[in-house]
Amino acid sequence: MTVLAGDIGGTNTRLAIYDAITAGAAAGDRPAFMPLFERTYPSAAHASLDGIAEAFLAVADLGGGAKVASACFGIAGPIENNMCRATNLPWVVDGRALSVRLGIPTVTLVNDFYAAALGVTVVGPADLVPLGGGPPAAQGPIAVLGAGTGLGQAFLLWSAADNRYQVVSSEGGHVDLAARTPLEQGLVQFLTVKYGRVSCERVLSGQGLVDVFAFLSEEPACRGLGGREAAALLGGAAGHKDPAAAISERALAGDGARHLLLRARRGGRQPRPHGAGHGRRVRRRGDRPPDPAVLAARRLPRRFRPEGAPPHARRAHPGLCRHPPAARPARGGDRRRGRARVTTVAAGGRA
Repeated sequence: MTVLAGDIGGTNTRLAIYDAITAGAAAGDRPAFMPLFERTYPSAAHASLDGIAEAFLAVADLGGGAKVASACFGIAGPIENNMCRATNLPWVVDGRALSVRLGIPTVTLVNDFYAAALGVTVVGPADLVPLGGGPPAAQGPIAVLGAGTGLGQAFLLWSAADNRYQVVSSEGGHVDLAARTPLEQGLVQFLTVKYGRVSCERVLSGQGLVDVFAFLSEEPACRGLGGREAAALLGGAAGHKDPAAAISERALAGDGARHLLLRARRGGRQPRPHGAGHGRRVRRRGDRPPDPAVLAARRLPRRFRPEGAPPHARRAHPGLCRHPPAARPARGGDRRRGRARVTTVAAGGRA
């Protein structure tokens, strides 16, 4: 049986034809799939999926006059009644209309991460890399996440009745982004001005990479790391039509883009959120806590402060004990309750 499979994303549409080999497979086993023909198309350069699929089938060489018996397309967007309004494309895909136009008896539309989650169940241990923690629990829940043009998410839950995993589709990439640090709060405010609402997908995606880079290039603490290179990358003057690809390449090569992105990962400078706490210094994690003796001395009026202070306090606060009481020159006056009192110091006594 010949099948057509498609991965439809906001940037690329990947189509492939496979020969499903069921001979020799035991009952209940998955058939083996042998690729026959595949091709990738830029999604934004076409008006619809119908046109891409027609062009693909026109050049596909199946051999022996074989025809496609069924097709399945994974699309970035919610699926309802075998229809999908793509999230990052101006497309509306109708599985029934596509079946008639392509002459394929069965055309099924699924969420792209529904398809990716199904693929996770057949991935072997040799294709996995542990990120931390202990060994995975047998039949435990599985989360599938992937950042591309958008942020896709899906979940797998074990079904004891079916003796297999069930996939739960999700549009979790569109939940609001929760800022935790002052730097992240500044990023959220930066993106709010641009988009109005900031979801996780606004940061964890290709365009999000560009926006994070633009935000960091304007931060005073990071401005010197990017310089003209940052402006060239954002302006597309680096020989790339896609700034996200240029930023990724420079980051992997260890250029200034990498330093900016690492600064974001480490927290960077902790800026004050606009309009909140203006004029107050935000203490960073690495700052040394103030000395208790210094704090106690600063709470006293100047004339009652101790004669000496720790060396590091004098260096940090040179005006703290500028004139110890023993060496302080006589004052010509002081103020008490708003009235001036004049005193004069003479050699023979006080007048």
